[in-house]
Amino acid sequence: MSLLIPDMPGNLASAGIGILLDVALISLVVERITTAQRRREWAFAYQVLSECMASTFVDVMRLLYVRNASNAFATNIGRYATFLRIAAFHAALLRSSIESFSSILTPSAHRLIRRTEQHLLWIIDQLQDCPESVALDKKYFAVLEEAADRIIEFIDTEGADSFHHDREIVRTAMASAAEYGYDPSNVEDLNALDRCRLRIQDAILRECRNAGTSNARTIADDYDNQHAIKYFLLDSKLISRAHQLRS
Repeated sequence: MSLLIPDMPGNLASAGIGILLDVALISLVVERITTAQRRREWAFAYQVLSECMASTFVDVMRLLYVRNASNAFATNIGRYATFLRIAAFHAALLRSSIESFSSILTPSAHRLIRRTEQHLLWIIDQLQDCPESVALDKKYFAVLEEAADRIIEFIDTEGADSFHHDREIVRTAMASAAEYGYDPSNVEDLNALDRCRLRIQDAILRECRNAGTSNARTIADDYDNQHAIKYFLLDSKLISRAHQLRS
């Protein structure tokens, strides 16, 4: 009668391979979970940073219209200090958001956002004094136009087409306003452009109310910046014309 001795080396090798496969599988699962988490974090950061840049830009645009368009000056110069505080608040929120998300920003995105922030802050600093009469702020329009290009670059490069729906709403609103004679491409002065801007903003809010996505009736009702991207996308289309009219 012979004694059977197990093939220990073979069994150990099989066990080792099994363990390695288990480790590889676990590593793959962990990597996918980590990647998914990073994507969620970046999607959130992208949304917040885009909205912060957009809201600050729109605030600065409003300040420039109040300073440079005679009708807006006459109507809103008494609220200039309030508009300035809102712009400073959104600029501070932008800076805080950049610092909060700095660890997940790519170097190129970080440079782009920081440079945009610096330009917006510089304009806000330059606009601290309330003008006594209609101003001629050519250089600020030029700097703001550059800032618009950078924000658009960030939105398009870092987020693909995340704001496709917002773009469609703006296009629809502009087409709707144009039917009633509010076409920015046909205006001859900054007052007319400002009227177009306000009418298109109203059309944007109307589109959102009709879609059931917002109850806001004026820009003042947008306390949580829900429509900041839409307002910015509109202003980014108008800034070049505003700069031309002020040059």
